Amino acid sequence: MLPWPGTTLLASFGALLCFVCTGCPSSKPPKPTEAQPFHTERIRSTAGGFEVTFPPGQLPNFTIKREQTAAGPAVIRRYSADAYVALSISFLNVNSRAPEVAQAVLDSARDHALIELNGIQSYEERESLGPYPRRRIYFSPNPRSDVYGRLDLIFTGSRMVQLFFLSVKEAEVHSEAPAVFFDSLTILAEE
Repeated sequence: MLPWPGTTLLASFGALLCFVCTGCPSSKPPKPTEAQPFHTERIRSTAGGFEVTFPPGQLPNFTIKREQTAAGPAVIRRYSADAYVALSISFLNVNSRAPEVAQAVLDSARDHALIELNGIQSYEERESLGPYPRRRIYFSPNPRSDVYGRLDLIFTGSRMVQLFFLSVKEAEVHSEAPAVFFDSLTILAEE
């Protein structure tokens, strides 16, 4: 079990949340604020333009952070003793669905996330979620980290949807529950 707070995993999420949320006052990860029962939770955000189902987890889920930021909504939740799951939306100053713009935005988001998470890309899949380009990135830890993860990036033309699953156990990243979380994402039509 990971100690609370100050683990590499939480530090990675704290750094990541600061990266995606403008105006974050500290890189320290917040403490849990509310206990959730052992069930899935479908979150719909019309402001963020998405729906997603958080997995039930192997212990009571704790919503560590849920906020509406200037960059968009963000949720971090504890999945197990060794893993965390997160979603964030960034509203971009880009409004283009041109393939070359989408690829450049996705490349930049991937590179910045891997730096913030101290990750080394293991492999990447390029696919789509309806009309939107999607990157599915698996990564392993660099020498300064012990965190494995999966990162999905979806670019809609004006916002970046980012789904994360981080664990100190590589097998947990490739298990069924995180896959259900990633596959449950629905992008709502942009207004």
